Amino acid sequence: MKKYIAIALFLLAPTLAFAGDASIKNTDSSAHDIKIKCSSTTSRSIQSSTVIKVKEGCTVSVSGGNSVTVSSGDSCKIKGGNISC
Repeated sequence: MKKYIAIALFLLAPTLAFAGDASIKNTDSSAHDIKIKCSSTTSRSIQSSTVIKVKEGCTVSVSGGNSVTVSSGDSCKIKGGNISC
C-alpha cells in the first residue's frame, strides 16, 4: 500500500508544483523578448513553440507588443508578437 501512495505522490508532484501558475506558449515561428514583473522584473527570451510557467498575478510584456496580467490556470499564447490569455 505504501508503494502505491508513493507512486501516486510521485505522479502528482509536477501537477501540485504548478498549482496557481499560468502557462505562456510562443506559437510564433520566432523567439520573443519578454519581461515578467512579479515582486521584481525578469527579462528573458521565449523561443518558438516553447511553453513557460509564470506565477499568478505577474504581468508579462512582449517586447514591441502588449502585456497581460496572468491568473491561476491561464493558458496564454504569444501570436503575431502579442500575448493573449
